[in-house]
Amino acid sequence: MGTPALTVRGMKEKEMSTIAGWMGQIIDQVTGIKLPLAAADRDSFLADFQTRINRNLTIRSIRRQVAALCRQYPLEF
Repeated sequence: MGTPALTVRGMKEKEMSTIAGWMGQIIDQVTGIKLPLAAADRDSFLADFQTRINRNLTIRSIRRQVAALCRQYPLEF
């Protein structure tokens, strides 16, 4: 993560501020979720976590907004 990945697409401060806001919202959604200490418990935890993330309405909304922003600023090769 960093500004070079954004500026190469032509994004400026406004878009960076928007992205920072999305990052904050995502962090709010996962705050308090902790990876189990026991390695044996991690696979099931991660599967459940992925399901919860995919069903989270806030994260789903942000995912759509990110995709829309990326379409406005496509990578040019």
